[in-house]
Amino acid sequence: ALDGPAPENAGFLRPGALLVVIIQGDEDDCSAHDPELYDPTRLALGPPTSFRCFQFGVRCEPDGLKPSSPGPRTACQSNEASTYVQPVRSYVEFLQRLKGSRRKLVVATIVGTGPVDVGTDGQGNPLLLPSCYASTGAAAPGVRLSEFARSFGFNGFVDSICQDGYGAGLERIADRINQLLPAPAPRIPDGGVD
Repeated sequence: ALDGPAPENAGFLRPGALLVVIIQGDEDDCSAHDPELYDPTRLALGPPTSFRCFQFGVRCEPDGLKPSSPGPRTACQSNEASTYVQPVRSYVEFLQRLKGSRRKLVVATIVGTGPVDVGTDGQGNPLLLPSCYASTGAAAPGVRLSEFARSFGFNGFVDSICQDGYGAGLERIADRINQLLPAPAPRIPDGGVD
């Protein structure tokens, strides 16, 4: 939406305005660089499931372990060298170019936060296990989305989608927005002297 032609964004993107991006999801980012990632007939890429997004979009420790091998993972991060998934840094750089300053951006993600573990489904295919559970369901680990938000430093927020409410996290985001907005001009009472 932010990269569309001017008619769609007319009046929305203003040079001096603060841009706030909030992403909420129970799965991680899977922005394909190569659309073959989504092709169900490309069985060389593995079963046509969302595991492909993890396999090609994330790198973890232990280094050298096949992404499809069952077991826990640590130190997971975006696979910026992937030929199938867009690098996270491309979206960070896009927003920075769009606004020209990090002080004009607040980025937050409300995603699965927790351990990264690979298991298998009923047919023995690799499966990314949920990182957390809530009354609304389970969430896959949001490794790429968390990295995206954290790339904005003090103006980046990551919160868990697996909680009873989002009030505290949204208050933190609102506080930061208030810090970045210019102070309102003092109001002079009618007929009064300032």
